[in-house]
Amino acid sequence: MSARTYFAAIAFLTVPLASMGAQHTGHDAATVPVDSVMPLYRSALGPFTRTAGTRSVEAQAYFDQGFQLMYSFAPEEAVKSFREAQRRDSSCAMCFWGEAWT
Repeated sequence: MSARTYFAAIAFLTVPLASMGAQHTGHDAATVPVDSVMPLYRSALGPFTRTAGTRSVEAQAYFDQGFQLMYSFAPEEAVKSFREAQRRDSSCAMCFWGEAWT
């Protein structure tokens, strides 16, 4: 087998494998309505917290909720929480990161 044939075979076999990892997961943050209201569940999702770098207690609570919802496999609801956190503190960079993560 020549080197050219060998590399062509490798390329032919790896392209389908690479495309398998790029499948759509079924959710898209762009499809979540921007103005949808998100309630704050104070105790239902547990005590997990991560510092968002905000002084707003409400923005931190919505950020934590978004994180918890992502770990609960609810990305559409997580987007709403992160967007609500952004409304409460528009200078919270981690709140915008959370939406990008979803």
